[in-house]
Amino acid sequence: MKKSLVKAIENLGWIIHDNGEDLELEQSSPLGEDFIFYVSKKNAARDIAEYAANFDEEEHAEMWIEGRGTRGIPSSIRALLDDAADIQTMLDDLAEAVQSVA
Repeated sequence: MKKSLVKAIENLGWIIHDNGEDLELEQSSPLGEDFIFYVSKKNAARDIAEYAANFDEEEHAEMWIEGRGTRGIPSSIRALLDDAADIQTMLDDLAEAVQSVA
């Protein structure tokens, strides 16, 4: 993987865990969710762009609704939706950054 790609990812605050053929990309959302997703090392820029394009804010927020108000999960559905929107922005920024160096 190109050093410029690694730098672009890390400059946006993402942590990269190299799992051999795959990369685990991790960052905390504004509400503190440990947000993690995986991409192939060989096609990282493409996979990041696809993940960002296919991220569903409502679906993401929905998976936390049942646990609202427990284990650090906000009780507000609006807060969960806003955090999912912030994650979408994080992903879009990441996709744009890696496309510019790919």
